[in-house]
Amino acid sequence: SAMAGSGTVKARWREPEARWREHRKLLRMSRRCQLLAVTALALACAKLHAGFLLPLRRGPLEVSSRGQSVVQRRLFGAVEGLMRDNFIGCRFEEYLPLYTKLNLGLVIIDVEPVDARYWPYLKRSDSKAYPDIIVAVGKSIDDLPEETLKNMKEAADGVLARRCDFLAWRKTSWTFGVEDGTADIVTFADGAISRLGKERLKPAMSRAWNALKKKGRVLFVANEEDEKVLGTEVDMLGGPRAFAKHGFNLDSCKRDHGVVVGMLRKKGVELVEAKSQKSQQKVLETSGKKGFVAQDKSSRPKAMKGVRPVPRRNR
Repeated sequence: SAMAGSGTVKARWREPEARWREHRKLLRMSRRCQLLAVTALALACAKLHAGFLLPLRRGPLEVSSRGQSVVQRRLFGAVEGLMRDNFIGCRFEEYLPLYTKLNLGLVIIDVEPVDARYWPYLKRSDSKAYPDIIVAVGKSIDDLPEETLKNMKEAADGVLARRCDFLAWRKTSWTFGVEDGTADIVTFADGAISRLGKERLKPAMSRAWNALKKKGRVLFVANEEDEKVLGTEVDMLGGPRAFAKHGFNLDSCKRDHGVVVGMLRKKGVELVEAKSQKSQQKVLETSGKKGFVAQDKSSRPKAMKGVRPVPRRNR
């Protein structure tokens, strides 16, 4: 009985010691978890901070003329890119044609593209028109990576385009892959004019003029390199002259975020539209919108005014 009593005393003495050891293990594990959580949070903050510090295209390090090493970084580059794309999308929304009566498939030609960055902006929100056929035309369009071509096809599917064709325009005598007078919109993204160069710009604008409909339009985004090829700033006095020699009128343009977004129309389209509007107004004045109701609220055409109507006979 004495030995049994001593055994129970030792067990009771060892029980709090075992509990303390378990408690110490739990403390160590909790400290490790806290350390891992803090490390993961620090890495996430560093990664997020690096996302807002995007280096320039010329590289983060550049030696100046004085021989000093200068670190060039663009702060909040992602936010600036979003604001720039939003500006271009708003301009395209304003320049795209408006069709409210019938669903109309548009034929769109993109000249010298390197991606499909602006294709989602080719659908106007309040219009029933939608991109039906998109033709990407470029000198080395077939040399683009397979991943880029796949992304361009996916972008075309995203705007519900029925077809997406790629045409290698190596000779300036070739057309843009569509019949003359069938394209609704021709687009030039930023850098497309500089990639064409002065020698190929004139035939490209000529092919675009032939492919467009009478009321078709050109939507362009021009940067500094594009304006160097054009020889002038687009939003200044030299802009209309630069496009007039190619058979286009500069209808509207706006500069912001380092680019100029504008719209071109064929020469003489304003006269055709004004003439059609005058003829429509004349028809509305003579016949009226509903039946023969004219501006003076008379239900008879002008040629029948002053003539007494023949009364109907009751059968």
